[in-house]
Amino acid sequence: MASTTAPTKPLAWQSLYIRAGLLIIAGVALFFTGNSKSVLSLGALSALLLLSGLSAHRFWRSSSRANTPDYWFLIAGLLDIAVGVGLLFYLGNPARGIANMFGAWGVLVAITQAVAAMYTFLGVKDNSESGQDFTVVILHFVTALLGGGIAFMLVQRPAAEQSNQFSGLFPLAMGIVSILLIRRLKVDIELDQSQQAES
Repeated sequence: MASTTAPTKPLAWQSLYIRAGLLIIAGVALFFTGNSKSVLSLGALSALLLLSGLSAHRFWRSSSRANTPDYWFLIAGLLDIAVGVGLLFYLGNPARGIANMFGAWGVLVAITQAVAAMYTFLGVKDNSESGQDFTVVILHFVTALLGGGIAFMLVQRPAAEQSNQFSGLFPLAMGIVSILLIRRLKVDIELDQSQQAES
């Protein structure tokens, strides 16, 4: 999800930390309410995803103002918002809504993260003298696997009724990986800034 061109204005990193925290909370909520057929749990998950999407969008706007638009965060934000809104269409059948919408979200996250991993790999490979390593690529790849894990748990249901519950572990892990990714992106941007200052 990231390119690391040095910004001229400060970026809204706190928005990404908020997004990661919201993903962790969504994972915990899904883990503890996954088998619940409650409209309240569906509404809470919808609200968490909507807020998560708005946080990613806020970071994208700050990166645009800093002349370093990072479209991966725009895509992530729009995806979170779309799924948050989509969950509201399943108020009559919360269990099905969680399975369908979170399953679709997992597939789309896996696809976008796989593309981000390839895109970042090519950028790091072409820019190998910059001192950047493949940590960001690995974190994108791990997030792609986690997205696929959500989809697998919800669509294939290998643990029967507990599948919804276990699928909560994946957004929780995504939030943790996101925190690691954010920290690495900040390091890469600081590295870019110091190299630009030297030249």
